[in-house]
Amino acid sequence: MKKRYLFLSLLGILMVQVGFAQQKTITGIITDETGLPLPGATVVIENTTRGVSTDFDGNFSIDASAGEVLVASFVGYTDQRITIGAEDAYNLSLQPGNELEEVIITALGIERKKDNDISSATMVKSEAIVRSGESGLLQGIAGKTSGVLITQSAGDPGAGAFIQIRGQNTVLGNSSPLVIVDGVPISNSTFGGNTGTVGGTTAGVVQQSRLNDIPASDIESMTVLKGAAAAAVWGSGAANGAIIIKTKRGNAESGTLDVNFSTSLSIDTVNREHEKQGIFGQGAGGVWNSNASGLSWGDKIANRSGAEDITDTSGPYFVSDVTGATHYPITTKNSRQVYNGENRNQIFRTGVTQNYNLGINFSGSDESSTYIGYSRLDQKGVINGLSDYVRNTFRINNSRKLTSWLNTRINTSYINIKSNRVQTGSNLNGLYLGYLRTAPDFSNKDYIGTYFSGPDDAVGVPNSHRSYRNRQIGQAPAIYNNPGWTINEVTNPNEVSRFTIAPEININLKENLILTARYGLDFYVDRRENYYPVNSAGDWTGGGFYKNDYSERVQNLNFLLNGNSSFGDNVNLNWILGYVIEDNEYYRFSSSTNNFLNPDPSKQLVGNAVNGDILASENKQRDKKNSGYYSLSFSFFENLLVDLSGRLERNTTLTDLNFYPSATLGYVVTDPSRSNGPLSFLKLRASYGQVGIAPILYINQSNFITSTAGSEGWGDYIDGAN
Repeated sequence: MKKRYLFLSLLGILMVQVGFAQQKTITGIITDETGLPLPGATVVIENTTRGVSTDFDGNFSIDASAGEVLVASFVGYTDQRITIGAEDAYNLSLQPGNELEEVIITALGIERKKDNDISSATMVKSEAIVRSGESGLLQGIAGKTSGVLITQSAGDPGAGAFIQIRGQNTVLGNSSPLVIVDGVPISNSTFGGNTGTVGGTTAGVVQQSRLNDIPASDIESMTVLKGAAAAAVWGSGAANGAIIIKTKRGNAESGTLDVNFSTSLSIDTVNREHEKQGIFGQGAGGVWNSNASGLSWGDKIANRSGAEDITDTSGPYFVSDVTGATHYPITTKNSRQVYNGENRNQIFRTGVTQNYNLGINFSGSDESSTYIGYSRLDQKGVINGLSDYVRNTFRINNSRKLTSWLNTRINTSYINIKSNRVQTGSNLNGLYLGYLRTAPDFSNKDYIGTYFSGPDDAVGVPNSHRSYRNRQIGQAPAIYNNPGWTINEVTNPNEVSRFTIAPEININLKENLILTARYGLDFYVDRRENYYPVNSAGDWTGGGFYKNDYSERVQNLNFLLNGNSSFGDNVNLNWILGYVIEDNEYYRFSSSTNNFLNPDPSKQLVGNAVNGDILASENKQRDKKNSGYYSLSFSFFENLLVDLSGRLERNTTLTDLNFYPSATLGYVVTDPSRSNGPLSFLKLRASYGQVGIAPILYINQSNFITSTAGSEGWGDYIDGAN
């Protein structure tokens, strides 16, 4: 009997234990301190990988067992824990707390609390850039921080912008700031373009800024370093300041997959135009004349009879490819019609920008995280012709903890850009030069067609160019391009392929001592073409075709040792000692063809001319730097902050070693933890730094070229080309 009773007792205990181990469905609502639901709050079972997120109304449902601990968390709120008992429903209210401290990214790509930073650094959050609605990253940060001047170069899709931090620092050198992405310098070079924009010639097309290759959706934060003291560790490269970018990294919960998709559509219209007169017709001295050097001070249009124009139909004429209309030379101008509105609508349209962004965060375990991003920007410009910009960006960032002392990270991206641009500037083929000078009584609609020399001409001259200035029937190449010709026939395609990769290894040598090895490669190919059909204005009456292939490779290898030491309870030192090798290679191959043998627009080939009209040139440049640097950050009694840094640099453009020192002193007068008054935080700082802008490559070397000597009205010269 006793044995049977003992057996039944053990069986009962076992059944009770099994009952407690059985899981059940737990439901509830997560709210804030005011009772409002918190959508997207995380609910997990402590010490397990089981977890869910709340829905839009804060509801959750999760399987758990009695005795397990339920943990609810939300960004900016204190975590709350509750042990599961017999109940099946638990409503939790989270209290504010656990607020994230604002951090900035230092010049070496290391995070630092904003309150402890005494450099002249300003952080721009990615949300602010995205909310700007700008298609380019540079334009998106305009007005987000003081001391940074950003000027849009033009309204073309994909057009670059001119950026300066704290004004002009050089006459001949580069005035752009250094751009560092995830601790690695990248290229922000521009070649060619218009004066006052990016590039530096007086005509042609507007070029792109390489910084705009990075979509805002890939950026987690951006820090602008304005002073020499903040960026001195990068020496001559950061003499104009630095822009430090941190891209997104996988931040999903362990074993989860987060997918974010966003899209936007924006409409662009021209909101201001140059006013055009519609009172006087083409001509001069109050008399209408189609050959009056393009002037528009002829007769008063309102004083004309209003009848049809009298034309000469016995000789040459022009048949339009656009409308099929036939145009004869006008002998008497009677029409009162003004074409300013029609000519305006020929070149302007409503621009449309579509932006698509996909971000995937994945974390297979606590030791690994991955971010995969894709972005597509499709922009159609306000110019009603070959004016567009399409950018596709792919990014993969992966961080992994291999052992307790070894961490790795690799960030890589690929960007492809295809665009079409419009000729602008002080340029006979430029859009506005022909548009604004067109007389109000001349229609630009029929800009291309066939010119016939007379009634007996059965073939004519196809692809003839009709324009207002003495070319009203397309009888000869234009003096100024018809705007329709410029935006539809003169082509300026551009394609960029860019690849970046930045692997990094972090080794914990011992407590508070980390060795980091970081490599960066930024390589891109930029192919540009310019095609001027036969009968274009200026130097291209016989046609012109230009090809420019640019490539740039920016490499750097950075080793840095980062340590932290304490001296008693009131003195702390964070120090960095590093060595960096930088290698920048630039290559350009250019070819050109003038005076086509075959005027067919489909024959856009460099060889479409006699040998004397075919030219080619190439250019190679290489700039290397080897530098050692240090950074010391002292903290005394948590109030007195001292930063010391320096860089010893040797580069290609200078023969001597150069040392760039900096020192910053800061004092925290009060902070939120010690202040109960109206002044929550006050920090005083003073800094000193020395940096220098390296001279133009090879300017300190003698170059010998063939030359001619002579004399003219401006005086004697050695080289006729100059």
